[in-house]
Amino acid sequence: MKRPNILLVVLDAVRFDHLSCYGYEKKTTPNIDRLSTRGILFENAFSTSCWTPPSHASLFTGLYPSFHGVYTEDSVLDVPDKTLVEILRDAGYQTLGISSIPQLSITKRFNRGFDEYVEAWKLDKNRWSLPRWKGKIRSFLRLDDPVTRYVYERIRAWIKSVNHSTPSFIFANLNTVHTPYDPPPRFLRRVAPGLRRHQITPKVKGLVTRDGYQFMAGKIEITADELRRMESLYDGEIAYLDRVLGQLLASLEDHGLLDNTLILLLADHGENLGDHGLMYHQFCLYDSLIHIPMIWYYPAVIPPGRHTSTLASILDVLPSILDLANLPTDVTGHPQGTPLFRRSGSRGDEEHHSIVAEYQAPPGVFNYFRRMAPDFDYTGYEKDLKAIRTFHHKYIISSKGHEELYDLSRDPKEQNNIATLFPQDTEILHQRLFNTVRKFGEERGADVSKERDGVTIQQLKALGYL
Repeated sequence: MKRPNILLVVLDAVRFDHLSCYGYEKKTTPNIDRLSTRGILFENAFSTSCWTPPSHASLFTGLYPSFHGVYTEDSVLDVPDKTLVEILRDAGYQTLGISSIPQLSITKRFNRGFDEYVEAWKLDKNRWSLPRWKGKIRSFLRLDDPVTRYVYERIRAWIKSVNHSTPSFIFANLNTVHTPYDPPPRFLRRVAPGLRRHQITPKVKGLVTRDGYQFMAGKIEITADELRRMESLYDGEIAYLDRVLGQLLASLEDHGLLDNTLILLLADHGENLGDHGLMYHQFCLYDSLIHIPMIWYYPAVIPPGRHTSTLASILDVLPSILDLANLPTDVTGHPQGTPLFRRSGSRGDEEHHSIVAEYQAPPGVFNYFRRMAPDFDYTGYEKDLKAIRTFHHKYIISSKGHEELYDLSRDPKEQNNIATLFPQDTEILHQRLFNTVRKFGEERGADVSKERDGVTIQQLKALGYL
């Protein structure tokens, strides 16, 4: 059996419930929708954390954060076992990796196993495929996000130049939808026809960058109309990203590669848009952050047009890709995920009855509280979290001992904490959680690297981590 090419695209900070194929009322994602009708859409897929470094480390290692130890923006991917990419490279795959975010840098060793690894946020240093003036004109006219377009160009160039007698693995982190939300105007008009850019007030512009910390500190209030405009900017970014993904899929088809390419689209986490009084993607493990879109396409094995409600975790990506690529799934030591498919296309034998997520608040996120609300006591946010979720319940415990239990069948927005009302159910889930992951204070700690150049520091500040 010929091994497939593999395209793994992480849609950074994209909420599942803002994609039209997941039932969103706005038609944000016609190209992703089309792919979902040709593959399988997981309705209940979840990340292992609420932000980028730990979730990507789980993606590449098949391990929960307390086992791989990647928690902060300075954590190094230093697990002793082979990563997914290293396994594929050793099996003969040509490997290309592209990151749009500095937390997934070469200095953090997220380039492990890649023949070529592109740090796309260093656009000015890397740009090569389009004439510089053409890219600048497109950016000036606001036709494109330059980093997103650059990632697309690099993938397309790889597709054109690579040796197609050998299978390829391409990973791309697309940071398009991350704050600040600032879509090209035509995509804003597409998702919000009555909204124009001059109607985006300075307050809303601040909220889609870092002023959400003032909201979380209780320094500003947000009206329903302001929240709708903020969501429209977010949706416009998703619509733009969908257009680029459509062009990428068309490029694969033009080169006759689509039918033998395993494609996986998923997010690393979601985004809070006022949910639970929070913004962005820190400080909680509610479903607004850990419930993610996940769509698989591989016509040789996966029947088209399927939706499944089975619980799935980002941990399952590693063993699932290896299984679909006809490679052993037990070569990484002790992966904690489960293959989602067998080669017949059926669901794996071992289905999840629950999934788990973990979070340690990175120190850098408190800088904005200090700057924007210097008199605010943010110690309530300084806590680690662990959660376990079944089909019907979510249990969350903090490092300070606070417990939360939600009946998701009646309370899908996780508003009514019933932990004290159902102590037996709370205890059962507590025990199941800590039979799966390590206890607070016993987690593995990865090495750290604070090596940063000027471009990286600038990007980290723009993203709100410095």
